[in-house]
Amino acid sequence: MASIFKSKALAFMSPYKLSLAQKLFLAPYLSVKGFIDPNDGSHIAGLGEATGEFAAKCIYDKLKATKDGQALLKERPLISKDKIRFDKLKILENGTLGIFFTFN
Repeated sequence: MASIFKSKALAFMSPYKLSLAQKLFLAPYLSVKGFIDPNDGSHIAGLGEATGEFAAKCIYDKLKATKDGQALLKERPLISKDKIRFDKLKILENGTLGIFFTFN
């Protein structure tokens, strides 16, 4: 089985589901290695594997807590560039997700 990780040191991670203890151990290690060598994407990919489930659950819980979030979870709309009203996004205040899209 081919590993998704370039680094042989991280290849052991690909076929397994990580335990909480493994995630707690690996997250700081992978973060530091990612800062030391940002061109080696295997450390960033590993960090995503170690922390992504927790982040996704937090986002899901926050969405479930609001009416707008519940509507998004129910409708599951697809966002495409031709559906975005950039003229409306430009009037949003700084710090919002919408204003971020006007800079890209």
